[in-house]
Amino acid sequence: MLPSRSTRIGARKLRDKEAKMFEQLTNIFPSVEETHLAALSEVWSIERDQIIQHVMDLCRNENGSVWPIEARSEAICELAKLIMWLDHRIVQKKLASAPVEQIDPNTEFKALEAPEIRQRIENTARICADQIWKPFLKRLQQRFPLITEHGDSNRTLKTSSLIRSRSGGVAKMHYSPRFSNRYWALSNGNEEQIRKYWLHPNGEIQSKDIGYRGWGRERFLYSQRLEGWLHLVESDARTPYNKLLNIVPLTEQERHQWIAFLITQMIRTPSFVLRILPMLKRFIKNNQIEFPTHTENLRLAYETLFSNNKFFAEFYRLISTRQWELWRSPHNHQFIRSDNPILLRGSVKQRTWQLIYPMTPFKCFVAGPNKEKRPIAVVPKNIELVHSQLWTSNEHVAKSARRSVIGQPLQDDSSLRALLRNSLGAATATFNWQEFFPEFWGPIK
Repeated sequence: MLPSRSTRIGARKLRDKEAKMFEQLTNIFPSVEETHLAALSEVWSIERDQIIQHVMDLCRNENGSVWPIEARSEAICELAKLIMWLDHRIVQKKLASAPVEQIDPNTEFKALEAPEIRQRIENTARICADQIWKPFLKRLQQRFPLITEHGDSNRTLKTSSLIRSRSGGVAKMHYSPRFSNRYWALSNGNEEQIRKYWLHPNGEIQSKDIGYRGWGRERFLYSQRLEGWLHLVESDARTPYNKLLNIVPLTEQERHQWIAFLITQMIRTPSFVLRILPMLKRFIKNNQIEFPTHTENLRLAYETLFSNNKFFAEFYRLISTRQWELWRSPHNHQFIRSDNPILLRGSVKQRTWQLIYPMTPFKCFVAGPNKEKRPIAVVPKNIELVHSQLWTSNEHVAKSARRSVIGQPLQDDSSLRALLRNSLGAATATFNWQEFFPEFWGPIK
């Protein structure tokens, strides 16, 4: 019971979370017995902490957990100010009903479970979340974007190492990074090769063993500036990529880099570009916006997505708050990768949203559909699929492909060919792009 605890409080040092409220009460009521004030401080601090917890839960569920490392000290300071403000408001509210000497700590403690007090805590938390903490988080996101081009002054765009073309830049641009394609490669003489599958106009599945560097690229897909920037994102992703494959916990910064990599993988493919350009054109015309709708101008508008912090923040919240899993393929079977490497399934509104990204022939990263329970797991949940589950996963991957998928070169791939014959490109969302845009459009000037 609280009275028995209160007799000990005066004789010990108060915990930090109670000290400020105790100091406030002793300053207001210097003549009141300290053990009584300390007991009230303990109970009212519990109420204050419950409000803070509700605030954080509301913001996490509605805005996600986006905490730029650079802003941690500022966030701690802002939280301290919120705590001091709540302490003051709670003391004011309590003293409005009775003198401090007549307020019983044990009665206050029992009242914490009363419906009207619970409702008051939730209402106060909603006000604090909407009027104080959410606006603060929004300011942080504006000042500390999820992805920055020059976050490290020592990092530069390594254009000297890029293959140059007559246009002054890279002609063939990878949208599926070479380092990740390499996991599907097997040695064939002096070259590491993957097997590329595509659908012939006659309905048959064709295949060819090629070097892993030659797949997942398109001529003049981006501006040279964006190509260089994506190179930096890929470099950042190598460490968390390898750590995930080896079941090694990621640091907070590595989680940040991994999610940034996944987001760019979603929006850098030809499928996405050819899907979004008609949408941009219709939006501009329907809203009578004064902006040219030539292909080059629309591509420039598309590239602003990569510097749109709000866009990245929305996807960051979706990925960071979902349960992460690492699927393993059954023995003697493999995951395939499509030229649209990120597969999104389900619906955010219906809470069935799921991101699937094959990392190697034997491991596949998955986020969702379940929300992550606090605290966030240090490593993804490891799950070995049965053959039917792998078949379903590969079927969805194949359906999302624009043109081709890759697998490891195997002697007997008859089972995979049977799957691809009925699914490769069957559900592509870019079937009508050709009526709007050519597939090769030259460099952005």
